[in-house]
Amino acid sequence: MKTIKKSTNYCFLCLLLLGMVALMSCSKDDNIQPEETFDINNPEGYFIYAKHFNPDGSYRNIYVYEFMPGKRLNERNANGDRIETYIILDDNTINVGNGAFYLSFNGDLVTSNIGGIEDGTLIKAPESNQMAGKTFTGTYYKADESVLHHNFFYSFAAGGNTVDAGLNVGTTLRTENYTPIGNFAARAELENGDVEFMVFVNGKLEVTYKTKGGGAGWYHGTFEKQ
Repeated sequence: MKTIKKSTNYCFLCLLLLGMVALMSCSKDDNIQPEETFDINNPEGYFIYAKHFNPDGSYRNIYVYEFMPGKRLNERNANGDRIETYIILDDNTINVGNGAFYLSFNGDLVTSNIGGIEDGTLIKAPESNQMAGKTFTGTYYKADESVLHHNFFYSFAAGGNTVDAGLNVGTTLRTENYTPIGNFAARAELENGDVEFMVFVNGKLEVTYKTKGGGAGWYHGTFEKQ
């Protein structure tokens, strides 16, 4: 009888502990905030990333569009910044630049009605610099897709807005200051007038390099995180 009584008390204690754990779990769940979703009527804090290219391969550029107050988009790329206005057509579509083009949203996917735009991605601005302390390596291409540099790297400082660049990791050829954009993109203006526009998206660093004056001097690459 003593053995049965001890077993009964032990079972009761286990059930009591399980109940307390369940209550604590429910309490924690009550504090979980729902994941924020994109509201086309209140889009500030969101960006759009996209690639643009001409069908003849003469030029490839990457863009970041920042949603600004007053139904405006700040279009950013290696050429600089340009403000475009837009109107909302429905819950998923905006008309940019008085009908210049349309952008449609489906989750994180962004599509357009004009050709030459690919990889459209909706990005919520992160709270910290996503490139800081990271090194990326890859191949640089000319506009016609021929290789400029088989090996190239970018290494971002953990603190401050500087990035090392070169052909082989560990051998820095130059160090540039950059202006961060939304904590996932950056623009570096070199002393010789060239411009690098860099975007960390989908775990990779997408880069466009524009030589001073443009012309045929447009280069691009996709760089993997090391």
